[in-house]
Amino acid sequence: SRRSTMRHNGTFEWIGGVPEMKSWLKDDNLEPVLWLNGKPGAGMSARLNVLIRSNFTEGKSVMCASVISLLENVESLNICYYFCNNQDDGWDNPSERILGIIAIQLLRAHPELASLIMNEFVSRGLSSGLAQMRVLVPKLLELQPYTRVVVDGIDECSKTGQKALLKELESICLGPRLHCKILISSRKDPNIKTELDRKPIISLDENDKVESDIQRY
Repeated sequence: SRRSTMRHNGTFEWIGGVPEMKSWLKDDNLEPVLWLNGKPGAGMSARLNVLIRSNFTEGKSVMCASVISLLENVESLNICYYFCNNQDDGWDNPSERILGIIAIQLLRAHPELASLIMNEFVSRGLSSGLAQMRVLVPKLLELQPYTRVVVDGIDECSKTGQKALLKELESICLGPRLHCKILISSRKDPNIKTELDRKPIISLDENDKVESDIQRY
């Protein structure tokens, strides 16, 4: 299981100044997908934890860290996140599970939206399957002023699941009325590279700042 840790002071903070990250943080619809990649042990989730308030440890990284979010003070910002693990490898399409978590996180941040669930889903006897998530998540996002979705470790999913998840996330969470962007973190698996290689990329391989953080840690 993933456990709570704390980072060393001064580590991981540089990522907020990377041009690709600064662009991803802007409230616009330009370049809505960012790929954070690196080889095993590069500390990908340690970097992600700078962006979100999460006390998880990255199983495939050599670093175990949890840090305060860079985004927590951004006014009106919603942050949704999911950390994939080896249990997700058993799902041909983990999209239903992950989109369900995104919907729950949005509702927890805005409980006043629970009436939407009651009126359009529960009262009509609808289930919480993928078909319903395709309708519900965009509706919830449309009611938010500003959302960022972070999905870490999609290489933990099966190859079929990776492709299906990327397709569903882009189809459901992105659009001119949704004010949402997505950050994907993974290893450089060939099939993931095929899907994301033309997106803005932050690579942690052979990065001097990463090496400096490792030394500090």
